[in-house]
Amino acid sequence: MSDWYILDENKQPVWLGPELLPAVDRWSKFRKDFENNCRVGDSHLRGGVHVSTVFLGLDHNYGDNYGDRSAPGYQPILFETMIFGGVHNDYQTRYATWMEAEVGHDKAVQLALESFRWDRHIVAEAKRIYRRIRLEVWMKKFHWKRKLHEFKRTASLKWTWFKLWATYHWRDLWRNK
Repeated sequence: MSDWYILDENKQPVWLGPELLPAVDRWSKFRKDFENNCRVGDSHLRGGVHVSTVFLGLDHNYGDNYGDRSAPGYQPILFETMIFGGVHNDYQTRYATWMEAEVGHDKAVQLALESFRWDRHIVAEAKRIYRRIRLEVWMKKFHWKRKLHEFKRTASLKWTWFKLWATYHWRDLWRNK
């Protein structure tokens, strides 16, 4: 059985019938003018992010009633939105009608644009962290130099005190008392 569809002039799906070969033949003729017949939306955003919504032509409704067009409420899933690149790379949603696909394309574009806003926040936070790390490294360097200076000062004071003590007690040191 064939699950192939084309769109009529009102962008409504039309089932191509149960025979596979005639259905594929009609579908391939329909797809020759892809931009006019199958492209719902195509948005190229900055950073190499691309949002695309297309008519698939093949039913992707793999639910409980797969292929059973007589089931109540059955709708073939014929449209797909994908995001390529960016934070939401390989984001994918599917729809049953052209109108749902247009709305879904707009939502996907907004989602991709929202990720750019988050990217700005992430970059700002990364800059703050970098500045803080640079400050901490500088402070550690400064702190290390200060500690070294204190050590030298205290070491020289200790040596001075030892010399004073030794000159006073030198006889006791030599006598082994």
